[in-house]
Amino acid sequence: MKDFEECLQSFNKSYDKFIKDYKFLEKDSFFTTDKLNELKKIIAEFNESSNSEVILLDKRKAKLNESFKAILKDHYKEERQTKKELKEKLKLIRDEADAKIIELKKKLSDTKESFAKNEYDSLNDINYYIDASNQNIDMFEIECKDNLNRFAYQIDVAKSSYNTNIDTFNAQLEQQLEKVT
Repeated sequence: MKDFEECLQSFNKSYDKFIKDYKFLEKDSFFTTDKLNELKKIIAEFNESSNSEVILLDKRKAKLNESFKAILKDHYKEERQTKKELKEKLKLIRDEADAKIIELKKKLSDTKESFAKNEYDSLNDINYYIDASNQNIDMFEIECKDNLNRFAYQIDVAKSSYNTNIDTFNAQLEQQLEKVT
């Protein structure tokens, strides 16, 4: 708007200079002093109405600037509020995530401890069963040797008893044969 005002002022100055330079015009000339003065009056009225329009436009511009500043202020306020809410929500999400991570680390630690304990217990159980099996093998071998010795003794006793019985039966048979013969 200032450019427009400056342009009008420059035109007025140039026009005033033009009129002053042509004060002594001839009466039958197209540009007479009266005509130029009348034109100056019309231009002055136009300038005055233009200036009032410029003032109105400046007022409208100022109101629009105020409205725009108010909108920007509201926007910045909403933006700050949104950023604040976002920051709070992100903090809550981080806190929840951190709590879950801590819980998962604890569960993992407990699981590792439980696994290590189960592994230790299982290894002890396996070693116990291996030792017990080795002892059972030793006991079985001893029992097997004892049983073989008993069986060998019983075989010897049975042989001796069999031989004794056979000798007895043979002797009785011979006696019976002698009796018969």
